Amino acid sequence: SNKDWTIRLWNLEGRPIGQPFQGHQGTINSIAFSPDGQSIASSSKDKTIRLWNLQGQPIGQPLQGHKGSVEAVAFSPDGQMLSSAGGFEDAVIHLWDLQSHTIKQTLRGHRYGVNSVAFSPDGQTIVSGGADETIRLWDLQGNAIGEPLRWRPGWGDSGIISVAFSPDGQTIASGGGDQKVRLWHSVNWRSWLRTCCERLHNNWDADLTGMARKACLVECAHTLAEAGEVDAAVAKFQEALQIGTEEKLDSDVLEAQAKQRTAPILLQQGERLARTGNYEDTLAKFELAKRYDVSLSLNPESKAKQLVLPILLMQGKIQALKADLEGAIAKFQKAKDLDPNLSLDPEAEAKRLAESI
Repeated sequence: SNKDWTIRLWNLEGRPIGQPFQGHQGTINSIAFSPDGQSIASSSKDKTIRLWNLQGQPIGQPLQGHKGSVEAVAFSPDGQMLSSAGGFEDAVIHLWDLQSHTIKQTLRGHRYGVNSVAFSPDGQTIVSGGADETIRLWDLQGNAIGEPLRWRPGWGDSGIISVAFSPDGQTIASGGGDQKVRLWHSVNWRSWLRTCCERLHNNWDADLTGMARKACLVECAHTLAEAGEVDAAVAKFQEALQIGTEEKLDSDVLEAQAKQRTAPILLQQGERLARTGNYEDTLAKFELAKRYDVSLSLNPESKAKQLVLPILLMQGKIQALKADLEGAIAKFQKAKDLDPNLSLDPEAEAKRLAESI
């Protein structure tokens, strides 16, 4: 609320749920639910970002890092990061690690305030819209992807007000100060890179530095890992890492570095599997990622349960509402098996939901 600087939850009938969330000392610009629906992030003109549980209690201390108003916030699809958009005072995007509540990366490029920010569905790309009338794409390391997207000069005093990815990540929607919504094809740089590599046909004569070959080997490694050919992917990463080095790397060091580069791909696969409610396969991917990169702050079993549990509960509700009692009970029972402390009777809950139709 702009009048009393509070956050309120509402049901679909327009009735308030619980008490207002109090804590901000200025107009609240943006609110986002975490992917699991269990927490909320808010940003304000008071220069802070705040995290809350659904009862309105703060989670940790406010996140402080912007010089002025924080215009927008967005959770990453896995719920591990938060992006925040700074206004005219700093015009930067911060990526926050939600485990440590610290800034992982700062994205710089907009000339004026950043009005909106969003993650791609796979969590690997960020799109931002700014008052400088540009839409920009970034990777998680803070590097710009391609040139800024522009329609034409003079969209309006406010520039780009809002941006969003389509569910398949292939299209970006933008809303501007000219009162129009526009659709853009997302910049799929990996598809472009694969096309370039295919056209080279392993002809590296003109590649004096070896960087083109290295880029193609890395892309090949990503493709192999995504296809489940992990050992082949590690081998390609090893080959790529050797290019451009003065001395031949020790084979054990080379293998360890290659596996570290494979681990994030395995994490992404685990997160995608979690969204299907497949606990066993999710756990297997997370365990392999942890073996490949022991520095990961990850407990495979806890993470798999955290991601899969709400999916199973949601699937159970959907089955019950479709009057598929057997399917609903099975999903609720899987959830109960993952978390024995869950206050849920699978059969009773399935029947209750089915009878509510």
